[in-house]
Amino acid sequence: MKRFLRLGVAVAAAWFGVAASAAEAPRYGGTLDVGTVYLTLSALSWDPADFNWKSNHDSGEMYEQLFAADLSKAQHNGGKHAFVLDAYLPADAIRGELAESWTLKQDPLRVEIKLRKGVMFPEKPGVMASRELVAGDVVYAFERLKKSPKLQSGYLDYAEKVEAVDDHTVVFTLKYPFAEWDYRFGWGYYSGIYPKEVVDAGIANWKNANGTGPFALTDFVQGNSNTYTKNPNYWDKETIGGEAYKLPFVDHVVYHTIKDEATAVAALRTGKLDIRIDPIAERREPEEECAAVAVAPLAVAVRHVPGDAGRCGRSVQGHPRAAGAEHGGEQAVDRFGLL
Repeated sequence: MKRFLRLGVAVAAAWFGVAASAAEAPRYGGTLDVGTVYLTLSALSWDPADFNWKSNHDSGEMYEQLFAADLSKAQHNGGKHAFVLDAYLPADAIRGELAESWTLKQDPLRVEIKLRKGVMFPEKPGVMASRELVAGDVVYAFERLKKSPKLQSGYLDYAEKVEAVDDHTVVFTLKYPFAEWDYRFGWGYYSGIYPKEVVDAGIANWKNANGTGPFALTDFVQGNSNTYTKNPNYWDKETIGGEAYKLPFVDHVVYHTIKDEATAVAALRTGKLDIRIDPIAERREPEEECAAVAVAPLAVAVRHVPGDAGRCGRSVQGHPRAAGAEHGGEQAVDRFGLL
């Protein structure tokens, strides 16, 4: 799914091994060239309300969600979860992304979600001025999804209503107990939160995309590439070696579209791609989830990225050549989108 981009923690783990051995702190800057799991397929839609299965893979870098995978509980971090299944997160391995906390309450059955304060939509000339994300944005994205002519039958029927109690509190009142409430609109394929201003400007046009995520979409060439540029005012941080670092680390992330396998392999071997995700890895054993093969001084072939590119992760944090190694993915691999 998403984010990815969400380049994942799995990738980060491999990178950090290099950084740790060199006793270096992560460095900022550089461009990460990626061949994602959908290497042969260009973006199909920038609008979550299109109910397109690949939407969050391409838009997850800018449109964050309420929840994401808690990769601190991944096996490579000493936890018990492999994060290898698509469209699934263990109930004890979900963390807040835009949500700071959430509580299940009774009479009536509802979920009360507290949003992080100070999360900002950047200024986008011709689209919107910079402003804070508020509860009304979550309600708007939900209601627009619910009214979409492409809505999957029954997909959001579990919710009686969704309300903004105040600027930082959203309440989902449920019709009945429903185990997938957090997936359907929380960390699932179509859960990206975007502002009404983007819809008014034309959300189908990639040039109008604008979200709270770690990267902004700054170029798109159909059948060739998606280019994402660092959001300098991104809210999140990553703790490495006991020290908190502002995210993201890299300046640019480029998703390449390459339809020919031989060309893709050549790009990886010559360093034109830094990372290439192998979809066949989905059929491998969990212990191989973080396996990586160096095929060039600065190129890594990731044989498996846990989680779903859009659901879990999205914030590329480091780069063997530019940042010394770190985060990103799957949208989970903490959240970055190789997923």
